[in-house]
Amino acid sequence: VNIVLDVSNEAAEKPSALTIPRGTKLTTTVGGLTYRFVTLESATAAKVTVGAVITYTYNDVEIAEGSYNSIKYRVDNDIAIQKHQVPHKNVDATTLRVRVQANEESSNYDVFIKFTTLLNVTDISKIYHLQENSNGFYELYMGDGVIGTKPANNNIVTLDYVYSHGKEANGASVFTMVDSIGGFSGITVTTVSNAAGGAEQETIESIRYNAP
Repeated sequence: VNIVLDVSNEAAEKPSALTIPRGTKLTTTVGGLTYRFVTLESATAAKVTVGAVITYTYNDVEIAEGSYNSIKYRVDNDIAIQKHQVPHKNVDATTLRVRVQANEESSNYDVFIKFTTLLNVTDISKIYHLQENSNGFYELYMGDGVIGTKPANNNIVTLDYVYSHGKEANGASVFTMVDSIGGFSGITVTTVSNAAGGAEQETIESIRYNAP
């Protein structure tokens, strides 16, 4: 979507740039039902003044259907392979972001990426492993110091992600912003491309059929 924020009639101070954070909420209606969409990345726009009109424009903002959630856990290396279960089902794993920081007070963090191949992976590669457990939930674990770096004891791991309704919102074409941007609400959303690609989780029977 493209998002335009018009602050021409706002009395508050208008900064030189405004950012839409990851997880900002929009809504849409499909088949009479309302669905939530969220932004997948933060987006920043500069203030543009043309005469009396003051706007911030965000082009090609990628959004996905679902609810945004963020959780933290502390690294405990007394556990041989510490696994952390993501507490929602129907998680869109492509939206999962994993960050590691030294402690709760630290403002710096390292971004870890999902392990997909051993190629070029070393003992210091910042990777995480993702798998589905027997209860149907995703669970995540980090490297062991041989295949991927091993976070230090008491490091803080932050997971944020979107969990969705699968294919139910496919075709959505009109979106309305729910959240404000920097406290301003004069927002217009224009659709660049309709919602598509939502799918249901693969069933156990499908996995059994296709795995061989």
